[in-house]
Amino acid sequence: MATKEWKTGDRVAGRYEIRSTVGSGPFGTVYAAHDAEIEVAVALKVFRGDACPGPRERRRAVDALRLAKKIAHKNLNRVFDVGEDAETVFVASQFIEGVSLDRALAMRAERNEKFSPREAEALVSQIALALEAVHRTTFHGNLKTTNVLILPDTIKITDLYLREAIEGERFLAATGPFHAPEMLEGRGDTRSDLFSLGAIAFELLVGPWDAAS
Repeated sequence: MATKEWKTGDRVAGRYEIRSTVGSGPFGTVYAAHDAEIEVAVALKVFRGDACPGPRERRRAVDALRLAKKIAHKNLNRVFDVGEDAETVFVASQFIEGVSLDRALAMRAERNEKFSPREAEALVSQIALALEAVHRTTFHGNLKTTNVLILPDTIKITDLYLREAIEGERFLAATGPFHAPEMLEGRGDTRSDLFSLGAIAFELLVGPWDAAS
């Protein structure tokens, strides 16, 4: 299914005016947008057409992402709205001007530096607190360094419920080294997030995580 090309100035669902492109991934593109209804900046993720190619897949994604609106924690990126436009799914969330942990690790590596144990402890403990809130309802299942944003005084975890929004085979095709082995077999639970957290801690303190080892 072809994906509509959204551009600066377009309004998604007649409400979210696209201001710029933040980045893209295997399932869609994230835009900086303006919510014309409540006059605030939001991060607007618009899913690729092949991520949710039909009405059934779009309904699955919308239903899953709406559940994310019910989970609130200071270390989770808050989801505000979910819907469809032009046969594509979108999710509007808190706009955060942070640095991804993936990028922070790369910058440290360029300087031949690692995170200190104290720095790693601060990051890992905040991720763990966010997971504690998530695990009261579900599990994240897509925890990785690109989904952790670092701000001056906190961290935010993104892409909650993406695992349930995207159908199994499509989701697994884009999995990375931080996923627990059982996730590749279509299984998983809260312990899978703990595996991913351990892999992130390894990258912080030791170096690149190799799932094969």
